Amino acid sequence: MARLHTVSVLDKVRGDILAGKYCQVEFLPSERRLAELYDTGRGVIRTVLRKLREENLIYLIPDRGAKVVKIEKKQSLERFLVRFSGHIAPKGAHEGMGILTGICASAAEYNAEVIVSFSDKSIFMNELAVRYAKGDIQGLIFLEGWDRATMFSALETAGVPYLIANQEVNDPALCCQMDFRNIGRQAGRYLTGKGHRYIGVLAGSLDNYLYQEMLAGFRGALAEDEITLAKNDILEPDREGQYPDLKPTLLASERPTAFFAMRDHRAMKLYDTCRNLGIRIPEDISVISYDNITWSDAEHVGLTTLEQPVEDIGHESVELLKEWIISGTKPESKKLYAKLIERSSVKDIS
Repeated sequence: MARLHTVSVLDKVRGDILAGKYCQVEFLPSERRLAELYDTGRGVIRTVLRKLREENLIYLIPDRGAKVVKIEKKQSLERFLVRFSGHIAPKGAHEGMGILTGICASAAEYNAEVIVSFSDKSIFMNELAVRYAKGDIQGLIFLEGWDRATMFSALETAGVPYLIANQEVNDPALCCQMDFRNIGRQAGRYLTGKGHRYIGVLAGSLDNYLYQEMLAGFRGALAEDEITLAKNDILEPDREGQYPDLKPTLLASERPTAFFAMRDHRAMKLYDTCRNLGIRIPEDISVISYDNITWSDAEHVGLTTLEQPVEDIGHESVELLKEWIISGTKPESKKLYAKLIERSSVKDIS
């Protein structure tokens, strides 16, 4: 129990130092006073002070006491850390590596050093806050998949500049993300511009923010031409990621003339099902998708898609982090637009 108690007090004192509770030009309270403030014994406080000194957060002046180490903030981008959340799934590898490529290329423009970490353990957040306080790193970029509400409190308490690159949830943290609603709008305007009026959607799980936004933008685009998207025309995946309603929809006497697939790997499922049913793309059904990443054969089969600019996400993330570091003020999040990659999967029926 005593060991856990020491760790708990250490975390509290460290957090207060990183949050600026103790002035850098004044001495910390005495051991006796610190023991009272943190409801512990003086022996625990001595251990805590020793560990904080090892972390280079405080220094001791013999016979006088301890002071917080003064960290001079740098006026240029020099060194930051990029953290992936756990492992990279196969279909997301190109996405993650593309963003990292953009980050590194942008950092190179400033001769800045990038440290890359793949650990997803929250226990390291305190360590990152300490590294920031020591001047070892100036800030952090996290790639999507982090639970900010439960993991980032140590960074926020310490005032560490950080952002989430390619954020796919609705969250107040600083982020660089795609404008998902505009992606849906672009897809809808493109299909209606080609004369399509009966259109289906191969959606992701609509419990997820990004697919809700895509659908809202798509509905809005169709509504501009007074086209209603029926509930039965929106196909969601089951728990295994399959679409049990896709085949019946394609075999119906009246079927959509076009589909919007929310990511290329879903368009691949549509292509496979159509091929098995003898349905031709684009002669019988047109397809537009999003990402230009998750299906390696997309270009070969002629899939028209809205490209996710992964390297731009990396570049803009570095620019946001640099702005925060240099100005000392958290900037506004940034949204990026998808680029139309027009191939041969959409037939003009106007």
